[in-house]
Amino acid sequence: MKEYGGFDIIPAASFSSTGLQIYAPSLKLSAWVQCVWATVGGQETPRIQEDKFYPDAGASLTFDISNGNVDVLLLHQTQVVRQCWDLNRDFVSVRFRPGAVKALLGVAVESGKNLQLPLLNEPALPACDLHPLCDVLPELSQVRRVRAIFAWLEGLVERRQNDQNQILGIVTLAAQKLLLPNHLADAVGLSRRTLERRFKNLLGFTPLQVHSYGQIRRARQHLMSGEFSLADIALDCGYYDQAHFSNVFRKQTGETPQQYRQRKLSHISNH
Repeated sequence: MKEYGGFDIIPAASFSSTGLQIYAPSLKLSAWVQCVWATVGGQETPRIQEDKFYPDAGASLTFDISNGNVDVLLLHQTQVVRQCWDLNRDFVSVRFRPGAVKALLGVAVESGKNLQLPLLNEPALPACDLHPLCDVLPELSQVRRVRAIFAWLEGLVERRQNDQNQILGIVTLAAQKLLLPNHLADAVGLSRRTLERRFKNLLGFTPLQVHSYGQIRRARQHLMSGEFSLADIALDCGYYDQAHFSNVFRKQTGETPQQYRQRKLSHISNH
């Protein structure tokens, strides 16, 4: 598995071309949060970066902290999206693990739709003390902002029920082992029907959708490494054959595996 700077993430284009800082989650948040990235702005001239983001059943919560104001955007995606960032602004973005945003923040998500939600303007937002956090962020340094966001999230984790903690552990197992729903149910001692119900109610995704996102994510990691043939990647990721892999990958990402590999390796070699 290819990692970026020691983090189990697949970097967007801006990660290697800008001065982004990446922070590991605290131990208490490790089951919920993949990482946090932050930029340091302060320049008046905009510097726009367009990134392509791929669905993996996770979500991002981005704090835009510029000119003494704070905006908070939740991005939850089920299809590939392109997002533009002004990298001369101050951002802190939390990347949640699959299913965590619904379980932790209580925001209703749908498995078939992309969602971009400005949370501070959302009247139906569950009580999660977001406004007091945003009041203090502009006065803090980048490191202290990240610590404050971690402390806020840890407070939310303490309120969650054990059932939600358990299901996130099952999601992690599914992603690591690429287990099909019936094998996953056997591995965790649940019936297939109970597993389906818990996933849908707590995460907003079915076990099969999480499995499919996990296959694409592992395939992208292999493609970026440049070390494996497409046939080997198809086999390792659980596809029937290379043709099946190519068809599914193109449908979910808008690119063939070879196009994705060429684009990513070309970008890496130019930095």
